[in-house]
Amino acid sequence: MNYNNIKLLIIKELKHYFNTPPLYVLTTVFLLLIGYFFAQPMFLIAQANLNSIVDIMPLILTFFIPALTMKLIAEEKKTQTIEILLTLPFSEEEIIISKYISSVIVMFLAFLLMSFYAITIIMLSKPDIGHIIGTYLGLFLLSISFIAIGIFSSTLSSSQINAFIIGFAISFFFYISGKTTFFLPIYLQNIFNYLGTDIHISNISRGVIDLKDLIYFFSIISAFLYLSVYRLKTMRIK
Repeated sequence: MNYNNIKLLIIKELKHYFNTPPLYVLTTVFLLLIGYFFAQPMFLIAQANLNSIVDIMPLILTFFIPALTMKLIAEEKKTQTIEILLTLPFSEEEIIISKYISSVIVMFLAFLLMSFYAITIIMLSKPDIGHIIGTYLGLFLLSISFIAIGIFSSTLSSSQINAFIIGFAISFFFYISGKTTFFLPIYLQNIFNYLGTDIHISNISRGVIDLKDLIYFFSIISAFLYLSVYRLKTMRIK
């Protein structure tokens, strides 16, 4: 891979992101939703912590991330600019990685804006800093995992709506898996519990950085980025 090519493509993607109004609308709605669930327990039960965010944010991300990534490949397929891109001296790996990194940067900026909530907690109480760092880290790892899923979903269709639905469905599967173990046979419970996001985010948010949790997130990222590259390679063959 040529890192200069990746750098050029990342700059191109970021310009496209920040020059389109939907990003600002999406980010505003996202922050308002998270802010609402953060502030609610402060006013209702006079409790300042991130527990409410840990509970609701994974579900919100199943909507937000597919909306953020749905156009990355789908729009280029619809406008046929993907064909031009594939004729240029960029490898499939460079294209996918640049789109992934640019989306991660956008998500990182959203998390920087979310740091206001952590600052508020620190000002109002004496929180466990490890819990705050762990919560942000766990949710960020989940976000960048869903981004990889969203990019793969975007390679499957030239329709942004279809890409969104596929991305949501796959992300929601990981979100809901750990919540369905009660209804499953005993021999499947451990499998679905591990596939679900709950246990991994819960571990990291407590400040426990376990290798199995990191492997979980990076396995999702690697698998779906690999599938995305494979999809692009099949487009080039056609």
